[in-house]
Amino acid sequence: MSYYLLARRNTKSIAIIGAGVQSRLQLRSLGYFRGFSTVFVYDIDSEKARSFVNEMKQECKASMKICKTVEEAVNNSDNIISATWAIEPFLFSNMVKKEYLLQH
Repeated sequence: MSYYLLARRNTKSIAIIGAGVQSRLQLRSLGYFRGFSTVFVYDIDSEKARSFVNEMKQECKASMKICKTVEEAVNNSDNIISATWAIEPFLFSNMVKKEYLLQH
């Protein structure tokens, strides 16, 4: 619901940081509220990222790209979904555009 109310209406791309169950649920939910054409996926485990893309690309009917870094995913997206167990910072203010919606 927050995505529907707060995200820009012309959102075309989403960054997914952490390719687990929570990211899958959030991406599915986003599809109900807004359209998007591209998803940039990053996970420290590249096999999890690959599995996420293989599962979600058919369901979301969006182009999906596995990114090698958080920066690559974030730089190419309009909004960010962060769903990780990280205990160290990985997303910094200089990486985030002013108009981003960050969900975590």
